[in-house]
Amino acid sequence: MSRAPETNQSPSSPYPSRGLRAGLRLLMTRGDVERPEVVLPQGMPLSSLDGAPPPTVAPVTESRQAFGDSSRDASLLSERHWGVVVPTAEPLRSQLLSAVQPLLTLRAEQQGSDLQTLLRQMVYSVPSDPDLPLGRAVEWYRRAILEEDLAEEVRRTELDRPDYLLLLGDLHQVPESVAQVLSSFGHFVGRLAFTEDSGQPRLADYRRYAEKAVAAVDNQASNTYSDEYYDSEEYINRPESSGSALDLVRRARLLYVQDGSEATELSQELLIRPLLSRLALPNKKGTPRDLNSAPGAALHKSDDLLHAAAQLPASLLFSVGHGYGGPRAGFGSVSEQRRWQGALSFPNTALRGGAASRRLSAEDLRAAAQPFVAGGIWFMLACYGAGTPAESLFYHWLAQRSGQLDDEARWVLRSLPAPASRVPDSRPFIAALPQAALAQPDGPLAIIGHLDLAWSYSFVDGGEDESADSALSRGDYDHFETFVRSLMRRARVGPAFTSLTRKRRSAEQSLLRRYDALRRSQMLPKDAATPSAGQAGRTAASDEALRRHFMTRQDLMGYVILGDPAVRLPTTGGGDRRMAASPMVIAQSAPSSPAAGERAETSQPASTEGTVAAAAIPAVQGASEARTLAASAPASLPSEPSGSGADVLRLFEDAVLQLTLAGGDALAEAVRLGVSGPQLEALARHYHRAGRAALATPKAGT
Repeated sequence: MSRAPETNQSPSSPYPSRGLRAGLRLLMTRGDVERPEVVLPQGMPLSSLDGAPPPTVAPVTESRQAFGDSSRDASLLSERHWGVVVPTAEPLRSQLLSAVQPLLTLRAEQQGSDLQTLLRQMVYSVPSDPDLPLGRAVEWYRRAILEEDLAEEVRRTELDRPDYLLLLGDLHQVPESVAQVLSSFGHFVGRLAFTEDSGQPRLADYRRYAEKAVAAVDNQASNTYSDEYYDSEEYINRPESSGSALDLVRRARLLYVQDGSEATELSQELLIRPLLSRLALPNKKGTPRDLNSAPGAALHKSDDLLHAAAQLPASLLFSVGHGYGGPRAGFGSVSEQRRWQGALSFPNTALRGGAASRRLSAEDLRAAAQPFVAGGIWFMLACYGAGTPAESLFYHWLAQRSGQLDDEARWVLRSLPAPASRVPDSRPFIAALPQAALAQPDGPLAIIGHLDLAWSYSFVDGGEDESADSALSRGDYDHFETFVRSLMRRARVGPAFTSLTRKRRSAEQSLLRRYDALRRSQMLPKDAATPSAGQAGRTAASDEALRRHFMTRQDLMGYVILGDPAVRLPTTGGGDRRMAASPMVIAQSAPSSPAAGERAETSQPASTEGTVAAAAIPAVQGASEARTLAASAPASLPSEPSGSGADVLRLFEDAVLQLTLAGGDALAEAVRLGVSGPQLEALARHYHRAGRAALATPKAGT
């Protein structure tokens, strides 16, 4: 289909003009619940970046950018190692470690180790200072992880240190500057944070996530196909009807909120539509088996997103929309900010509580009571989608130009987090929406989102070409395609995320080279023959390229992984909660011998000392009872309940009713049936939803 030249576009054209592409587009709304409005609807001119201060880059030049031996298989934790970073203060440190003990035990086994060794060698403590400067974070890294204070003969080599690091705690407990330094040194970094409004951890949610991550690995034991099979022509070209009940259907949904704003229309043109076209190419590795069409990418209300997410077990949801920034007059309290900031905005949505709400919040997600990308991964592009940092990467730039900003831009500046503007009781925080999603037993294993403002520059070409017309006439989505295909090929989310990290580092190096060239040109001697020597090589095009590199680097810096960076998409439908209608299938996915599943990543036998090492850390409430029950259980649980299909259904129904009506012990029921606790909880929710749906729609004559 032909398209009119952009210079002659009509106002109704759905495609942004070159002028719109050149502007700074922000994915954020403000206002009240009923009338959200897009912030900076006309964007900001690129020239507003003139004089922007050079970004602060972690001083890692003395170390290799790629940590460890990059030739080793990143999928094998026995080679790349896995550890955790926790707050130093007790009892918080011990509480967090105890809450995620199932995950620690799993990762220890996958490294050919045991829980006690992991706790001794792979746990790093950091002071809980949300404003920890980057320089001090580097000092901590050199002391704690590089062990520079130790003698050479006892210091571990970088081949013995963990490449994967999971941060346990919110931003006021484990500072974001530590995560930035770890990433700069080449680690695969993720964060797990579940926090009460008081700032205390929700330990039960940490436990639920840990059990979900372990169940996602255990559910793969019954899969009979190798990873290579899913990249083979046999799988890619097979008939749709050839799959078995436990075979993998690799789904991916790339969606955007169609609200008429220039920012989301730009994302549709330069990211979603071309990325869908590239991912639909046949016979390419990492091609999703089930991919939506471009016309089917539009979201109009929150229910559209919830419906799509419910159909994506063990799959990928990729969404672009506006994150909620706050009311025009500012949040009434820090508690209100933590509850709402980063919620997703929609032009329309169903009535909730008697009032029209146009946002999807954490409370909405919990109330929906349905699977949400169960056992999968959610990539969410929106302002504050992942959380709100201690200080925005854009604060100093906007503050420096405060006198030249219009009312819209000044509102953005006033709303930005910064230590100087922090009010009492406020703190940086992971957003409530991703916390709610990760805490769901039938929710995602990882979420990638923005920990700051989100602009359009992570998908607008910011390459070396100084021609703005050339660069801004196309999207830059290669790094997103690489990310999606890597996940489809079952890469762990940390290594898959490096496609975005490489793009950020490329923009960073281009930016620093241009700053260096500018400084050099200003140092040239001036004389009558060369009156403009101080501006040698500087042109309008090079200035615009400098601005583009600045925005690209800053925008990509905001992306973070929430969840364990070592998770990956399961090889079976174990995360598919729609399978709950067939308990036989659920039971077949129960944990089996480590040799059959992902636990057997190393030929070294896993020690059983980890079952005793649990006593080394205080247990969360209920953990000791769980260990007692597990110790009294039979040595080997049945792979599936015995009996006919009707008998099996009755067993699961009895268990659900026992939990519902008599307040039975969920763990005991799960052990009796040979399934995990999260699986049984998901079965109960499915049973309740189906029953309520039947009550709400009685048949005629009843």
